[in-house]
Amino acid sequence: SHILLFLKDGAPMPRCQDLPSKAFGSLRQATRVFAVTHPWLGRWHPDPKGIQMETLRAKLGKAKKQLMLDESDVVFFDYMSLPQVSLAGKDDRTAEEKQRLATALSGDLMGRIYLTARVIIIDEVPKEAESSKPYLDRGWCYFECIVASMNTFPRD
Repeated sequence: SHILLFLKDGAPMPRCQDLPSKAFGSLRQATRVFAVTHPWLGRWHPDPKGIQMETLRAKLGKAKKQLMLDESDVVFFDYMSLPQVSLAGKDDRTAEEKQRLATALSGDLMGRIYLTARVIIIDEVPKEAESSKPYLDRGWCYFECIVASMNTFPRD
């Protein structure tokens, strides 16, 4: 609900460590878990112009209207869920934040989340994006998409 209530269309999303603690839900209390697979459109930010945020908010809004989203649901979006470097590329993460990211990337979390959650696919890549390689030509996107294809939950 934080994404729909507090984040705006066309604005870059904040990184994980810049979000208020109330932005993070509880997996134990969640009715549903959503995972977003998307390309990074910039080197240090996945969505510098807020294009993906607009798409995500539209998809979540549609799910809410269909009664497929409620306030207890959790959305995993890498940039907003795992500690990231600054917009300038400076690594200002704490040792604990670095360890949290390393644990997520080295274990099976990244695969498991796309296998067990409801997956939202944002595959649009604007030609003018700093990183304009097509969605399926990117390693992480391809991996997430293949894992999501084995998932029995619906995808959007």
